[in-house]
Amino acid sequence: MNPSRRKSSQRLKDGQEKTTVAVTARIPHEVYEALRAQAEVRQVSLNAVVAEAIAQYQVQLERARIIDELPILHASLKSQHGVGKDSVELIKELRTERVSEIDSPRGEGGGRSG
Repeated sequence: MNPSRRKSSQRLKDGQEKTTVAVTARIPHEVYEALRAQAEVRQVSLNAVVAEAIAQYQVQLERARIIDELPILHASLKSQHGVGKDSVELIKELRTERVSEIDSPRGEGGGRSG
C-alpha cells in the first residue's frame, strides 16, 4: 500500500497545517485497552495518546544515542585540548577538598565536633 494515498492535513489552532498519515498496527488487546483508558481519563483521542507515546519514545532513543556518543566526544575533547578531568574526577576532587575543610582545625574548638 502506498502511504502517500492515506495522507491528510489538519489545520492547527495556531494556523499551521500538519500532515498526518494513517497507520495500522497490531498490538495486544491489553495494550489497546490501556491506551483507550488513558485517552478516556485524559479526555483526548486515542490518536493523541499514541502520537504522544511515539514522541516520548523518539526522545528516549535520541537520549540513548547521545549518551552512547558521550565517550567519543569526551575522548575527542581530551585529544584536542589535552588531558582534562571528567565530571567524576572533578566531583571526587571537590569531595576530597570538602573533607579536608571539615577535618582541619577551626579556631579553638578544633575540627569536627561530636
